Amino acid sequence: MELGDRLLKKLSPGGRAWLATADKDARLAAMLLFARPPSKSDLQRLEAHGVEIVSVSGDVATARIPRDALKEALDEPAVTYVEASRPLTAE
Repeated sequence: MELGDRLLKKLSPGGRAWLATADKDARLAAMLLFARPPSKSDLQRLEAHGVEIVSVSGDVATARIPRDALKEALDEPAVTYVEASRPLTAE
């Protein structure tokens, strides 16, 4: 999948690493950061591409993004950044 520089800037390094190794049926667990609290129509546009919105709090949503919908999620104007989830480890 070719995203281009503009969209790659909106994807965390962990998301880029996931994209490089994920198979075509994989789903990225992520936090979506919005420029403002997302409207119902913002969320509906993402869901129309297969993005599963898990929760929303303020200007952040947690979601599961199918690999083939990542480009559309990053191209959504209201989304400013997509941060890939990562496992918690003891310090």
